[in-house]
Amino acid sequence: MSKYATALLSSAAILGLPALAHAQSAAPAQATTESATVADVVVTGSNIRRAAAEGINPVQVIGREELDTSGKVTVADLLRSISANTGNSSNETSNSGWASGSAGIGLRGLSQKNTLVLLNGRRVANYGFPSGGLSDTFVNLNALPMVATQRLEVLKDGASAVYGSDAVA
Repeated sequence: MSKYATALLSSAAILGLPALAHAQSAAPAQATTESATVADVVVTGSNIRRAAAEGINPVQVIGREELDTSGKVTVADLLRSISANTGNSSNETSNSGWASGSAGIGLRGLSQKNTLVLLNGRRVANYGFPSGGLSDTFVNLNALPMVATQRLEVLKDGASAVYGSDAVA
């Protein structure tokens, strides 16, 4: 047999193999009695344009066990001990302005008026008396009881594009 005839015969055999595989029928699917559970899927929509390659936000989560073992009495005391706090906070002993007896927190070197406080995903109203003048409003952290707190989440990055101008810190 010549090389041409061998090549032609092997090419025909190779081209015919997929037809044989296509002719076979698939195995019947086994009926299963087990029910599959699917995890909850939450879809959130927004009209705010975002970058396609958006990264994970740095969030510090303090759970109930950490709250109990911290030894802190108030939410303000606990938030003063986290790394994002840079000392721009008012405490119960300051007499600046009209806000004595209240406590606020400032994150990332910004004042406490640039820190947004959410309770169960909703904004907490600012304290009735500003600190250090008429424009320095803040949320009184002493109004949040430590016993009723299950978890604290601190976003260590600005989120003013999502939450507004008071979420700079």
